[in-house]
Amino acid sequence: MPVGFYPYGFRRLTRWQLQWRQELAASSTVILTGPPCRRTDWTPLLCRQFERDFRFAGSAGRATPALLPVEVWRRYDPRGLPSHAPAWLGV
Repeated sequence: MPVGFYPYGFRRLTRWQLQWRQELAASSTVILTGPPCRRTDWTPLLCRQFERDFRFAGSAGRATPALLPVEVWRRYDPRGLPSHAPAWLGV
């Protein structure tokens, strides 16, 4: 039996996955409720992109009726350089 509010899951929605990849590519910080890539609708490809580019920075409390942790993730640069600014900032 399907679980969640969208019975078919978002893994099958190519447009939804593409939008997430574009958002991650343009972000230096990501705020999520709950740990990414565990019980999520992100595809394995999207999870690999996220795990390669971001590191956990801290928690900011809990949200939703399920009291999921609000997690802050920052872009990771293996050279120790500051994370890039999103392209839309024009920096």
